[in-house]
Amino acid sequence: MLLLYIGNIVAINYWNDTISWSFLINNVSVLSKELQRFPVYVFAFLLIAIALLIKIYSKLLNLQTDFRRHFGILPIIPILLFLFYYSLYSIQENISSTLQGEPLFEFFNEKQKATITVKAPAAAAPNRIALQKEKNQPNIILIHGDALRADRLSAYGNTRKTTPFIDSLISEMGGVKIENSMSNCSETICGIASVTASRFSYNENTKNIFTILAENGYTNNFIGTGDLYHGRLDQYLNPITYNFLRADLNEKYYKHDDRFIIDTLSSYPPSSQHPQLFYLRMMSSHPLGDHRQKYKRYQPTPNSLFSMATWGKNILEAQINAHDNFASQFDGYVENIFSIMRAKGYLDNAVVVIFGDHGDAMGEHGYQGHYNSIYQEEIHVPIIIWASNNIDMKVNTNSFATLMDIPPTLLHHLKIAIPKSFLGQPLQIDNSEKIAYLDSKRKVAGVLYQSEEKIYKLFISKKDLHPLHLFELESDPGERSDVHKQKKEITKKLADLYSKFINPQLGSEAIQ
Repeated sequence: MLLLYIGNIVAINYWNDTISWSFLINNVSVLSKELQRFPVYVFAFLLIAIALLIKIYSKLLNLQTDFRRHFGILPIIPILLFLFYYSLYSIQENISSTLQGEPLFEFFNEKQKATITVKAPAAAAPNRIALQKEKNQPNIILIHGDALRADRLSAYGNTRKTTPFIDSLISEMGGVKIENSMSNCSETICGIASVTASRFSYNENTKNIFTILAENGYTNNFIGTGDLYHGRLDQYLNPITYNFLRADLNEKYYKHDDRFIIDTLSSYPPSSQHPQLFYLRMMSSHPLGDHRQKYKRYQPTPNSLFSMATWGKNILEAQINAHDNFASQFDGYVENIFSIMRAKGYLDNAVVVIFGDHGDAMGEHGYQGHYNSIYQEEIHVPIIIWASNNIDMKVNTNSFATLMDIPPTLLHHLKIAIPKSFLGQPLQIDNSEKIAYLDSKRKVAGVLYQSEEKIYKLFISKKDLHPLHLFELESDPGERSDVHKQKKEITKKLADLYSKFINPQLGSEAIQ
């Protein structure tokens, strides 16, 4: 039980989730494959740790202690606790909310079953179809690449031709690329909250793009890979989605296999005049994704997930190769998605937004992976907007954009009122000054500020509000030159704005 609680401290800190029996069962194949590729010294370390524990235990046995009297009850305690929680679960309907997050309860808590049948949109709101035919509202398609770094796309300057389809989407098919596009955080839960609710976090009372569009006659569809128990995404998305289709509970597909999305879209009926929202969450761009041999063009690559998060000879080259391969597979699947949805008529009247939820560090500032910081390698993500020929989104590309700008941009085009709770701004509006806020799972948050074609990023300690760093991103995209001493006025202005922003009366929920 102690190991379970320690494990949950790690899991909540890094994945914003608790360990469960179903999680271990669902991931046993992944864990076994990864264990086979771990370096020998990892197992040597574990063996030494076990040997030390045995040594300590043997020393304890030599003490003058009546173990049966003092410690004999210990093995029974977890059993008693489990029976206690099970009895409560049986007699009280709302016990899940009462014990939500409690590690022992969550470990044994049975998860919901998957829904795999596509329901026809006409059944969702038949009384609104006539109205929507008159309005001719476009389909909205959000394509989310998990851990997709912008600089690994050739569309964003990668010298390798990693994303030929997305390149052509911009250069030949009228797509718009936001050059200075960023996530507001360096982790998935915040990324999804940003794109759906234009906030740092979500809950059942949060105004979001799903509920707003549903009120305006849209049918909401979520089709996604990855672990949707993570951060209770399923509890957030399922109630606000008409078709909630997930790979992590589908027996036919590995949960990180984006072919689930391709095959599910292929099963959809042709488009009708009824407008639909599609949210497609893809894992091909993530180190955890199911990566096909066809797209492993650049070699060498890391031997395992473990080796991706370590330092060593030539590891940077291998990491870059891996992320370029991830981007290539993501691009190939995006092309498949466009082909299917075009054939079914969904793109005849549509707005498509392609974005990453966060980046993935490769040691640039001493970090590996994500969750760690708000440096560009962890938050510079693509935001690409494509619309059918009958639509002019009028997007302004002169200023930076964050994921929180996506929901208000869509609502502005649809002429739907933007909730006051949204923190983002419509990209159709050209501001002389623009401000956005950043957050991380660690102790650092920040402010983005643009004025006179210069973009500044201020790093702030969430503990004491003292500025840590100020970078000018246009001239210093690698964030190597701290200018907060030279730019004292801007530093003070942004620190004051952040201090005001975290005032509870001004939206403290946004920085949770």
